[in-house]
Amino acid sequence: MRNSVFALALLLLVSSGVLAAPPDDEVFRAMQDELDRSMAELQLGDLNAPYFISYSIWDISNSSAQATLGVLQSSQESNRRILSVEVRVGDYALDNSNFQSGGYFSYSGLAYLPVEDDYTELRRQLWLTTDAAYKEALESLSQKTAALQNRVRDEELPDFAMEPAVQVDDTRPAVNWDQPEADALVRDLSLLFRQQPEIQSSRVELSASTLTTRYVNSEGSRFFRTTPGIALAATAYTQAEDGRPIEDAITAFGRQVEDLPPRSELTATIEVMIERIQAARRAPLQERYNGPVLFSGQAAAEIFAQRFAPALVATRAPVTQQSQGFSAYAEAGAQWEDRLGGRVLPRFMAVVDDPTVDILQGKALVSAYRVDDEAVAAKPTLLVENGRLKRLLSGRTPVAGIEQSSGNMRAGAVMPSSMIVTASSGMMTTDELINELLILAEESGQEFGLLVTRIANPALGGAGGSSLSGFMNGGAGQETLKAQEAFRIYRDGRRERIRNLELSGVSAASFRDIIAVSDEPFVYNSPYSVVTGVTPGMMAGAAGTSTLPLTAWAVPDLLFEELTAKKPGSEYPTLPIISRPTQ
Repeated sequence: MRNSVFALALLLLVSSGVLAAPPDDEVFRAMQDELDRSMAELQLGDLNAPYFISYSIWDISNSSAQATLGVLQSSQESNRRILSVEVRVGDYALDNSNFQSGGYFSYSGLAYLPVEDDYTELRRQLWLTTDAAYKEALESLSQKTAALQNRVRDEELPDFAMEPAVQVDDTRPAVNWDQPEADALVRDLSLLFRQQPEIQSSRVELSASTLTTRYVNSEGSRFFRTTPGIALAATAYTQAEDGRPIEDAITAFGRQVEDLPPRSELTATIEVMIERIQAARRAPLQERYNGPVLFSGQAAAEIFAQRFAPALVATRAPVTQQSQGFSAYAEAGAQWEDRLGGRVLPRFMAVVDDPTVDILQGKALVSAYRVDDEAVAAKPTLLVENGRLKRLLSGRTPVAGIEQSSGNMRAGAVMPSSMIVTASSGMMTTDELINELLILAEESGQEFGLLVTRIANPALGGAGGSSLSGFMNGGAGQETLKAQEAFRIYRDGRRERIRNLELSGVSAASFRDIIAVSDEPFVYNSPYSVVTGVTPGMMAGAAGTSTLPLTAWAVPDLLFEELTAKKPGSEYPTLPIISRPTQ
């Protein structure tokens, strides 16, 4: 059975490399020396001394090229160095973390550092930032203790989980970037849109980043990690005759330039996107539909990423000065800590998150790593087995029922790495899935079933704005899923394209009702849009899609018995008065 072979392949792909000790250099020496001094001497009067300190220094090398209609819009390279200091006072049971004052987190542990490796200047910056973070930690602990004095809590959870010290060298080659070649590529690819006057705006962006992380903490952990990434994104925007917006995007991600498709394949992919956009402009709208929906390929991976995966992340509400807490945490994800052991998928499905897998089905997984941002060694985590929730992804902040980290803290938040969905039964070929879709449609009184093959990723934004703005404003909180490509499948086999399809009411709970899946997974790298932390890429400024937090997905096609879909009901702009100039 194909699924058995696939599962075996996953086991064989898990890396068994030894975690070597990180290299030593001037930066590490400054970090360790100041850390040791702070742990030994940092104390204000009779107040608490720190029980934990960590230093992270990020060296960020960014390069990007962006073009529209064959004209280069930007071409840049930059380097930044950023310091992040975490100081905890109190103890593992109760400290200054997980607290919000006035509804907002405050954090003074960030600073820009010189890019040159000057030991004395690095020590000075570490000293100043540590001092500020320590004073803020004392104030937060005092306010938190006062807030807790008048409350009774049903369950006492420690604020910080103990983890064994690790020494890790996770070194990968930096991206081999050639700026003139990058400029030429985006010019040539963006030129494909020039002869399409109906497309109002378009953009092709190629960006690369190499993030080098040095980390030390007072528990004895230390790691050196390089995270290279390269991304190509092409986006386009137009309007149908009724004015409704039509947007589309294609992406390609990798660790190195060689991981991207060749120029000829990128050209063909953009040409297909242009044909898809033109066809969508002429396609009819879909009135309200309640019935079976089949998600195939990219759409299956995106609906899983946007609607199911966020529920697999453990979320602990912080202590606040207001007894009601902070509502944003009540709305984040699905709060599945109380669902552990319950059925969340069909009994034939399982989900594993595995950051140690580098390559799957010949595709580089851009989210692979050996140690997370809290110095916890990466490892596979079985999340769902036989449809039942076994555990959630977590960091070193315990939640009910989950005491230790799964090693998924990165980019300032707990998030999936490489999430792999498998099935033990219920698998069908494409033709069998289409046939089952039509059977379900007939049972529900529909003349056709819906097939969705592409769903918009909110992290990419639109063709008229930057990808970072889409990341900041998008995410799983949006009410509807927007299909970029969808079809009506009739009983006679006829396929009719529809446009501006939105799927409403899809939640993590909807996945319990999956009827069947395909016998092959779709392997897909994408930006992860559900992030509450602050990434080094954000601090370095908008530097292209490659700086967004990336995840990898291996998801089969998914057939749902009943979902709701309809045309959008919101307002939309009128068409331009005159057409786009062509000369």
